[in-house]
Amino acid sequence: MVRSMRAQPESSSDDETASDDETAIASLVAGFEHFRPIGAGSRSTVYSATQLQMGRPVAIKVVDTALLSDVDRRAFERECRAMGVLSRHPNIVTVYSDALTFDGRACLVMELYHENYRDLLSTRGPLALDELLLVGVKVAGALQAAHDSGVLHRDIKPHNIFVSDFGEPALGDFGISWMDDERVAMADSGLSVAYAAPEVIEDSDTSFLSDVYSLAATLHHLAAGHPPFAGGTLDGIIRRIMSEEPPLLVRDDVPASLCELLRRGLSKSPEERPDSAGDFAESLRDICVETGLDASKVPLRRSERASVSAASSADAAPSTGHDDITVAAAAVGLEEHDPPAESVRTPKRPARIGVDVAILVVVVGLVVYAVLGLT
Repeated sequence: MVRSMRAQPESSSDDETASDDETAIASLVAGFEHFRPIGAGSRSTVYSATQLQMGRPVAIKVVDTALLSDVDRRAFERECRAMGVLSRHPNIVTVYSDALTFDGRACLVMELYHENYRDLLSTRGPLALDELLLVGVKVAGALQAAHDSGVLHRDIKPHNIFVSDFGEPALGDFGISWMDDERVAMADSGLSVAYAAPEVIEDSDTSFLSDVYSLAATLHHLAAGHPPFAGGTLDGIIRRIMSEEPPLLVRDDVPASLCELLRRGLSKSPEERPDSAGDFAESLRDICVETGLDASKVPLRRSERASVSAASSADAAPSTGHDDITVAAAAVGLEEHDPPAESVRTPKRPARIGVDVAILVVVVGLVVYAVLGLT
């Protein structure tokens, strides 16, 4: 959980304290300079910095507590490996490396983003329908990739969907899951409670479908400008999440199919939600088609894309040509522009070419013999 930090006027004593803090951090993490705090949570602090060897800006998340036991260290290493795998997805924040400070604190070195969707909401208001749908498709696809790797996000909200310099959404701040038991309580802010599924609040049977709920709550926020159960005290928000039906999204340009999908995603019972984040993404793609928008493809691993292609083409009429080659290539793990060898067509030769040549030679010989005989 990271809260945005806004620059505020500071006294000279504050400047000295900040300078001391920066010096302390710089001495803890070798190879980086120009540290500046950009976010803080209950258990970690995020800094922007420059990586000296690569000369690139990065974000460094430093866990506030030390990894005192071997169990903690192994859990941190497992989390880093999982994040390294997820970083290949185009809509997940890239993690460059991990580190431990000399006093045993964990660090993650990540791609630096300058804006998230909470910032966009505060400056622009709710998203336009086309942007809402495409962000939803891409983030749901990223979430499915995490689930396929066995990783729950646990804290999906507009604050944790970042915007790249090229305008692409990137799901970040998966946190360090073995340290996330206190995320829901969050007595210091209550920010994530508004996006937490009922079973998470009850601390029972948290699953991938809990992330689906949080994604639906986040998209409701991006569409309406506020979470589905916004307002009032923290206890009041929790009571409404646990007992009230999700409010219907009301916007003139939002189709009924999207309102119904978000309502399903916010169901109290996990069994009534979309079956997976991937299923949620495909439903959003269908709504894109319904509304005449350019349907964004869900970025999936090749084997998963082959399964989706096979399923979507099961009811279609048989076709020939390059479309068949594309499906076959995906099924065997080839690049789509490299068709299988047996599908490459070559010009057919005559079946009896050898016999034809022999006959021609005989005929020519007879002609020559006849001419010579006449002379």
